Amino acid sequence: MTPSQKENIQGGALLVSMGAADEGAQQATEHMLRHLNLEATRLQFPLPETPTTREELPAREPSPSDRAITVAAMSGDPVGPVLEELRSGGYSMVVVGLERHPAAQPAPSWAVQIALRAPVTTLVLQGSQQVLRSILVCTGGKQASARPLRWGLRLARAADAGLTIMHVSSRAPGMYAGLPAFGDSLMDVLARDTPLSRHLKDAARLCERAGVQAQIALRYGIVADEIVRACEVEGHDLVIVGASLDMPMEHVLIDDVLPTLLVSIRTPLLIARQDPPDEST
Repeated sequence: MTPSQKENIQGGALLVSMGAADEGAQQATEHMLRHLNLEATRLQFPLPETPTTREELPAREPSPSDRAITVAAMSGDPVGPVLEELRSGGYSMVVVGLERHPAAQPAPSWAVQIALRAPVTTLVLQGSQQVLRSILVCTGGKQASARPLRWGLRLARAADAGLTIMHVSSRAPGMYAGLPAFGDSLMDVLARDTPLSRHLKDAARLCERAGVQAQIALRYGIVADEIVRACEVEGHDLVIVGASLDMPMEHVLIDDVLPTLLVSIRTPLLIARQDPPDEST
C-alpha cells in the first residue's frame, strides 16, 4: 500500500477477502465497522484459479452512516502479505472475510493462519449476518480475561445487544464432560469467595453500570466444544475470546483452544488482542 493510503486509515481495520464480497457480506462488514467507528482498507485476493484483476466492490448507493472502505487488489497467498501489512502499523483490527467460503466447511488454512498469527485484534467474519442481538464473551475466570469483556461491552452498547459471559471448566472427569449440571452449579460458584467468583461478579457489575443486559453461564467440558455448543443451542451472533500475547495465563487459550475453535465454529469470532477503540473516536 502507498504511504497516502496508510495515512488515511491510521487506527483503522484491514479487511482480507478472497474475491469480491457480495452486497450482503459487504453490508455486514460495514455494520460492524460502524459499531466500532472504524474506517477500513480491503486487501482483495483472487479466488483460486481466477485471473488476478482489480475487482471493485458491488456498486450501491452509500448511506451517510457508511464507513469508508478502500479496495486494493492483491495476488498470491494472503498470509505473508497480510501479516507484513499488519506489522507495518496503522491498524487496530484485521477482519478476515469468509463470505465466499461454504458455511458447512471448516475455515480455510489461510484464514486460520492469519487469525493465529496476527499481531492485532482479529475478527473472522462468516456469512452476511447484519444484526448483533446476542454476544457471547468467553472468560478464563481471571482478571487477565477482562479484555474480551471490554470488547463485549463496547459492541453491546453500540448494537443494543444482549451479553452472555461464559466460563468453561475443563476439570470435570471425562465421562461427565459436556454436562453443565455436573459439579458445582453457577450459584455454588458465586457463593464462594474465589478468584473465579470475584471475576464473574465484577463482570456482572460492569455490565450493570454500562446499562447492558447480561447473564452469566457456567459449563463443564472441552472448552472449544462447549463454545461451539453454546452457539448452536443459544444462537449467538458473535463470540469474543481473549488471546493476549503478554499474559502467560492466556497462552492456554491461544495454543490449545483457538486452533480448534477456528476450524469448528460457524459463528463470527473476535479474538481480542488489544482493547477496543475508544467510543469517542
